[in-house]
Amino acid sequence: MYLIYSQASWLKVELTLNCNQPDDNPCSTLFICGLGLSAGVFLSSLIPPGISNPEAQFLIWATIYVLSYALFNGLSYITVIETAWLWFPDKPGLAAGIVLSGFGLSSALFNNIAFALVNPTR
Repeated sequence: MYLIYSQASWLKVELTLNCNQPDDNPCSTLFICGLGLSAGVFLSSLIPPGISNPEAQFLIWATIYVLSYALFNGLSYITVIETAWLWFPDKPGLAAGIVLSGFGLSSALFNNIAFALVNPTR
């Protein structure tokens, strides 16, 4: 399990181009993750409607959206968990648990808010 986190942390450092700096800035990583997620949503909306096979059109859309979302959302998870580990070195499990529960609870809360905004008549 630690090997996965260390590999993802190395990838995060490589993507933010802060390899030579000992104090890695998590804000730059999160900014790149936000840009990557936005670019993935934008690119998945540019699928040409002229593709005659709807299954192929869906496969192209799903590939672009899922790969960009998985990559950049995973990098943002690792960035926030690593920052929590650095802030609370004596209790890294508790810090990671609080961070991950915050991610989960915010998804549950904002899902209902977004649904109410998109569907105002219900």
